[in-house]
Amino acid sequence: MNTRWGKAASYFGLVLAITFGWLLYIEAVCFIRLWSADAGTDLIPRERLRLVYKNADWVDSFSNEWAPSNVYAYKSYVGWERRPFTGRTINIDDSSLRFTAHSQCGINAYTIWVFGGSTVWGAGTPDWLTVPSQLAEMYEKDGRVVCVRNYGQQAWVNSQEVVKLTLELKTAERKPDVVIFYDGPGDVYETFQSGKPGLHQNFDSMAGLFERKASAGSGSFDYLMSTNTGRVLTEKKAASGDSQKDPNLIAQETMRVYMENVRFVQALAKQYGFQPAFFWQPTISLGHKHFTPAEQVARDTAKLRSPGLEAANQAAYALFEKNCTAPLFCIMDAFDQADGTIYFDDAHVDAEGNRLIAKKMYDALHAQSAAATNIAYTSGTGSPTTLK
Repeated sequence: MNTRWGKAASYFGLVLAITFGWLLYIEAVCFIRLWSADAGTDLIPRERLRLVYKNADWVDSFSNEWAPSNVYAYKSYVGWERRPFTGRTINIDDSSLRFTAHSQCGINAYTIWVFGGSTVWGAGTPDWLTVPSQLAEMYEKDGRVVCVRNYGQQAWVNSQEVVKLTLELKTAERKPDVVIFYDGPGDVYETFQSGKPGLHQNFDSMAGLFERKASAGSGSFDYLMSTNTGRVLTEKKAASGDSQKDPNLIAQETMRVYMENVRFVQALAKQYGFQPAFFWQPTISLGHKHFTPAEQVARDTAKLRSPGLEAANQAAYALFEKNCTAPLFCIMDAFDQADGTIYFDDAHVDAEGNRLIAKKMYDALHAQSAAATNIAYTSGTGSPTTLK
């Protein structure tokens, strides 16, 4: 009898050891994957930056500054913003705003606020080559002094931007003359990812962190999702999104929320006296640019990573395009005539891409201001507002 129980105990111990060994191995593999993603992979890899920017002397500095600047603080109502950082190519002030070159923010300066995600913030470009910086430079070259503020934040969607606008309007000494939103695809991705419109990106994983913390000590196994293995499983689910959902339904749900935000911003604009402008961000799946081999790889990679997302983006833009009159602006042709590689991936573009977007914004705002001036003179409501 003792021999039988001894053999059973030995067998059970061996099974436990093998199982524990496999779990430890899986946990170690997941740790290495997460560590390499956090520490060894930039949003725009160094090699890609070197390929696009050739001999630019700031590329290594930008790559070195990316990781230490890519640190976030929890912020009320909007979720997260970057922490302050000082470097050669990346500078973030105490208000979590990235430095905008050619911007002069005196108390009486004509003021433009630019909201968006990482494409506004300037992923893949130094401070002086972001969309807001190049927009400010265009005004400067035209002899007009402006204050342009970069409110872009990583992975923000339009609802977060509108909330941030509301918070800033309550406290800013100098209210904006123009408020720009450059977004859209991030909102589509959020609906694709979570299956629910109007949330922020990575909602389920962030909600899980809070809920696991709140239920700590209650005797659950929720802590397992905080392991490296649990994080990788959550990451894979978030990346794949709801690929079985109808792309047209994703588009419709996204645009319903987006257009309600537009109406809300228009009400704020009337109350605070600013000019709103919404620019739907081009992506590699929209427009008619002739792809370089690198861009074709980027598009194919995006389609494999998130099946169904490209169709949802195309459907959403088709709905946006139907309403494409001020304050909504369609600029999907921004890159159609561009030679060479513009896209780093399916959404982020290089400095030349940023310049082309800034030019579209500048031209649209100039035309809108001219139209408003004509209306003012025709109706006799007063002289036009001019840039100082």
